[in-house]
Amino acid sequence: MSAEMCQSLISRLEAKPAYLGKDQIESIMAIKVVIEKQLDDLQLEGLLVRFRQLDVSLQKEFIKLVNAEIN
Repeated sequence: MSAEMCQSLISRLEAKPAYLGKDQIESIMAIKVVIEKQLDDLQLEGLLVRFRQLDVSLQKEFIKLVNAEIN
């Protein structure tokens, strides 16, 4: 599964309907954990996908932080 697909699925799971029962919510959360693990396994690709999800102002701030970290 690609990082973009993982991020898309996480977004869809986070937008779950309010009428779900406790068991259904727990199932969704368990699935989300598995998908997040896959995204973490993809590491750099996952970071890039998450970066793309940020607003432009946050992307610029992130780049500043990364530059400060490596210099």
